[in-house]
Amino acid sequence: MIKKLIVPVDFSSNSRQAFSYALGLAKDLKAGIELYHAWTAPFIVREFSADARKAAHTKDQDKKVRLLENFKKQAEDEKVKCRYTMNEDTLFNGVNELATQDSMIVMGTKGETGLDTLFMGSMTSRMIMDANVPVLSVPKKARYTGINNVMLGIDYEKEFHWNFRKVQTILAKKASVKVVHIEIGEYSSPYEKEMMADISKTIRSDFKGFPSEFIEIHDEDIIEGLNKGVKKLKPDVVVLLTSKKSLVERIFWGSLAKRMALVTKVPLLTIPVKVSQ
Repeated sequence: MIKKLIVPVDFSSNSRQAFSYALGLAKDLKAGIELYHAWTAPFIVREFSADARKAAHTKDQDKKVRLLENFKKQAEDEKVKCRYTMNEDTLFNGVNELATQDSMIVMGTKGETGLDTLFMGSMTSRMIMDANVPVLSVPKKARYTGINNVMLGIDYEKEFHWNFRKVQTILAKKASVKVVHIEIGEYSSPYEKEMMADISKTIRSDFKGFPSEFIEIHDEDIIEGLNKGVKKLKPDVVVLLTSKKSLVERIFWGSLAKRMALVTKVPLLTIPVKVSQ
């Protein structure tokens, strides 16, 4: 069960949006929020005295503390427990030090469209691919209205024996789960169709208690296939499982990433899982 949402903040409109989304999610999950701000010492020319440099740094830190306190008060006004950590470190290291197995990272994406920064930005890419806990990337204009309709993208060749429990921990019992497999082209053998039928049965068993459905989308392009799924299903969140050579890795490191425009209009949840080889 998710008990803590870690929200990196840089006080931009994007991180404010991520905090707002996390606040709604925390209320539904009955989880707390941990705000994290990584700072670096400001550059000040040598002509300034040591006292002047120290005063400037203190003023900057005091301003950030006030902003963090404002976030904390907003959460507490909504009856959500909230604390914050601020230290001199990289974002990745600082967040990972706070992460535990019952936590999830909630990050805002930058830019108007979000996708290019989400997938091509080195820090966000590293967080999604290397974090040991789920990462929820929130587009700028996303508003939390509950997670009732979920689109889970899978690559059955690598993720047939996946672990759904981490997916289930963020879902309400009423959530509808559409498990989508993008089949590149048509089946190459008659056995593939039989395998798809077996996977459909497995999904119904693993998501017992959740309205679920297995959907195949045939397309020559993974991104276009996912876009079709988003357009058709209108999910509240898109979920991808991260593992070596998984669907997420193929999206991240392929040249197709920039074309995944529709997906970024919907929050993207990436979940690290161990996959049977």
